[in-house]
Amino acid sequence: MSSSAKSRRPWIALLVIASAACAPATASHDLTDADLAAVRAVWDAIEASDIASDWAATQQYLTSDFVHLDPRTPPLLGSEAWREWVESMDFGDFQGAYTVEEVAGSGDLAYVRWNFAGSWTEGGERMESEGKGLSLFIRTPDGSWQMSRNAWNATP
Repeated sequence: MSSSAKSRRPWIALLVIASAACAPATASHDLTDADLAAVRAVWDAIEASDIASDWAATQQYLTSDFVHLDPRTPPLLGSEAWREWVESMDFGDFQGAYTVEEVAGSGDLAYVRWNFAGSWTEGGERMESEGKGLSLFIRTPDGSWQMSRNAWNATP
């Protein structure tokens, strides 16, 4: 074997490893169909109460240490801080939809990956946006699921 072929070997191995690391991951989980359905039901309830601007109804599905990452604010720490913020925003008249792309998880953790597109009134001004988000859920000691973390961003 030529010395140039030998010198290329480490680069080929590095390229294969780098390519594998960049490949899209497939979701795997050990949650039962009942777990996934329960997480989805909580997601659907949160979506419905958000669209209705019923923040008290949404808050009941959030952990007390809930963290909300919104591109317009510093992190909101706690469900009470989230509720104070969302009530101060004067959201209203949402028209649009959320689309769930994936529900998966393992053990006592689950996530919902989602997209949205819509318009709403915020502080008296009509807003339009579309984007994506990821919401994390935990199984509580009584077996129910609550949203623990939520992060989203708008599509540029």
